[in-house]
Amino acid sequence: HDARRRNGHPLDFGRLKDVVQGLRDPNARIKGLLLGENFRTGVAYHGHLIEDPIHYLQHNKYLATLECELLETGISVIDSDEHSICRQLALNSNRNSKIVDQIQIAHQSQESTAVFGCTLDHVFALKVMCSKRLIPCEIIVGETPQNERLEILRRFKDRQFFILLNLDILSTGIDIPKLQKLILTRPIGSPILYSQILGRALRGPKNGGNSSNKVVNLKDNLMHFPNANLLYSHFWEDWVRH
Repeated sequence: HDARRRNGHPLDFGRLKDVVQGLRDPNARIKGLLLGENFRTGVAYHGHLIEDPIHYLQHNKYLATLECELLETGISVIDSDEHSICRQLALNSNRNSKIVDQIQIAHQSQESTAVFGCTLDHVFALKVMCSKRLIPCEIIVGETPQNERLEILRRFKDRQFFILLNLDILSTGIDIPKLQKLILTRPIGSPILYSQILGRALRGPKNGGNSSNKVVNLKDNLMHFPNANLLYSHFWEDWVRH
């Protein structure tokens, strides 16, 4: 069937602007838009039924398709506190080497990449490890002065370097239209934060972004922190092309 037509009337693409805006609205996320509770069964929009709104918005270039890689680390952590888990993961040298391997791939492919670290110390440790491999990168954290932050973002958008390290400051409020890849090194238990981070890579060509972007998500064996695994299944089922 043609999702663009219902009852013989073409859908006006311009009217979808508020739907796309809704995907960026944290309140909409809480209501389940990104989790798919409303989108899985279709939505009625100005009297027209769009049976698969996510695919529709991606197909019509409002949103990017996500190509995701789930990188199993084989590391087990027996803890239920997210911050404690992140601190433990940040200290694992083998895991950090795998992260920098992924960063190196992004750098060599010249993919504009945002890396989300486990802790603030972890972000700076990754910077040191990248420097040892001669990988140019920059850091933006909460303490980064505004003028310095703007200069780093300008150089990043101009593709003067390809790797931007942060903790979670890039999850919201900072516009990076041509971002090509996300590397998520930390487990995330909050659907709001996870959707905000994924939203960095969802901007399609009609919103100044790309047709397709990549997400590398490290996955650990977190026996007492099941929320992270649930988020993978919720989000990836609807948004991701493997």
